[in-house]
Amino acid sequence: MKREVKAAEQRVGAQAYALAKDAYDKGNNEEGLKYLRQAADAGHAESQYILGMKYYNGGQIPKDDRLSFEWTEKAAKQGHVAAAFQMYSKYIRGTGVEKNEKKAHKYLRQSMEGGNTDVSAKFLLAQNYWYGWGTKKNPLLAVNWLRQAAAEGHANAIKMLESVSQDEIVKQSVFKSCDVCPTMVTLPEGAFLMGVHDPNSVDLNTNKNLTNQPRHFVNLPHTFALGQTEVTHAQWNACVGDKGCARPVDTTQEKANHPVTYVSWKEAQEYIAWISKKTNRPYRLPTESEWEYAARSGVSTAYPYGISLPPARANCKGCGSQWDNQSTAPVKSFAPNGYGLYEMLGNAAEWTDDCVNKSYKGKPPMGISWATGYCEERIHRGGAWDTSPKSLRVYNREYQKVGDRRLNLGFRLALTLKEFPKRAEAAKAATAAGANQESKSITQKKPSCSGRKEIDGWKFFWTHDYFYLKPALYDINDYGIGYNKKYVELTISRGSTGNYFMMFKFGGTYHLGDIYQLYVDGIKVYVGQWTSETSADGKSQRDNLPSLTADVIQKMESGKVAEVRAVKRNYDDTEVILISAKFSLTDFAKHHKDIDQHRQITEMKKQIGGCR
Repeated sequence: MKREVKAAEQRVGAQAYALAKDAYDKGNNEEGLKYLRQAADAGHAESQYILGMKYYNGGQIPKDDRLSFEWTEKAAKQGHVAAAFQMYSKYIRGTGVEKNEKKAHKYLRQSMEGGNTDVSAKFLLAQNYWYGWGTKKNPLLAVNWLRQAAAEGHANAIKMLESVSQDEIVKQSVFKSCDVCPTMVTLPEGAFLMGVHDPNSVDLNTNKNLTNQPRHFVNLPHTFALGQTEVTHAQWNACVGDKGCARPVDTTQEKANHPVTYVSWKEAQEYIAWISKKTNRPYRLPTESEWEYAARSGVSTAYPYGISLPPARANCKGCGSQWDNQSTAPVKSFAPNGYGLYEMLGNAAEWTDDCVNKSYKGKPPMGISWATGYCEERIHRGGAWDTSPKSLRVYNREYQKVGDRRLNLGFRLALTLKEFPKRAEAAKAATAAGANQESKSITQKKPSCSGRKEIDGWKFFWTHDYFYLKPALYDINDYGIGYNKKYVELTISRGSTGNYFMMFKFGGTYHLGDIYQLYVDGIKVYVGQWTSETSADGKSQRDNLPSLTADVIQKMESGKVAEVRAVKRNYDDTEVILISAKFSLTDFAKHHKDIDQHRQITEMKKQIGGCR
């Protein structure tokens, strides 16, 4: 009965909010306020937050800090992210309530865990942990948030980060459970955006059976440790010598400090069972979320070093090291990342605990291992000595059957140090759900409703409701910027709504410039701007790609040569061309019709159930 009443209140609140919005849009402020109050009284969180802000700002209604506090608190208690951040501000300043650093910190944490991406909020949280404002001092957490704020250009975060001894803080987080155990690094609780949002690219993931979308916010409320390095030959053979692992690997001194590979997921479980019994500690494989959180080490780019992989920073095919495409390298051959972890990218790929799921839709919360899906296979991450730099991107996903061994695949240990009660309950439920499902493999499904091919350098990718078309670029001019032309691509796509979009990308992840100009036979026919917007609840962000209108597409189909320019606008409103690319519109007209025909055929197959 309570649930039905709650649902009815939610409907009333949503309806009243819609009426309030409509009234305000039409300039009827009195009627808008009336409906806004009704929505807030019915428990509509966004309305409560807006009403709280109106009492705070004054104007249409008299300023009242106490009422502002009460309405904002109601919204925050429902998980409203912006309201939680306002509650932090009220408690820290004493606006409508007595100052309270502890409660201020609590609401700041809540806003960050709910998806607040404001860079100043990250810096404030870093200060709290560094100075112990409203919480216990935690240098590791402080540095984590400082790194994230600094990566987004926050000047005070950069300055503060330069003044602290990061290496010393990392050293304090290192421990070993036994002489032959891997060295572990304590990682702070935290939150990050997992995956990548780049809907206009077709090669985000090297394995086409998987995607790294949708990009989503992950809160890790627990403290855990990760192996400083991958498990080595010597550490594996200690398990063999103790009869915990059945199969020995290369026992030569030369290989002792190399990561152990050619170990299946099941065999990794043997090692974990042995070391857990030996130390009386619950070692395990990292979850996919934990792995990406650790690999990112506080940054949001494709690599911890930026949008591209600098030379000789990892061991992979084409990375520029002495081991490239030859063999594994000894652990600690390359500099550690910001968390003090070695070779998270390259050298040996690393098993995670998660079952295979094609995308992140329905993913368990709080970084829990995904125990349902295609559990005959498991996800592995990081790329290896014989894979391309693309496979080393922090969001790239691969999978293998649990019994498979690969010369480029090893593992790294994880260990929960301080569990969050709600997370423990959710993990237990997820594990039970996994135990009850039938064993299945991702390869048993119907063929995908998609296809790809390449003609004369033009790359095609299509599904039943959208397509991507990559022209064969020529005459790329980088205007002295110095982009590696090998990784520059232009994509034209048609979305499921029928709209067309255009985007340059660099290294698979980065849009070039914030303005796009399109010329047909030397005449400018289009100017579009890349923008981002945050959802009303503050929990998600969406990139809006420059869209092409139908008349622009018609001009492209009747023209001969197109030139696309990526332009950056300076603070003084002057514009700088970053890069341009020309391609044949005669070819575009032909291939555009061809790919849309492929899409229509696939759509028919989808309708009759011939593909998934």
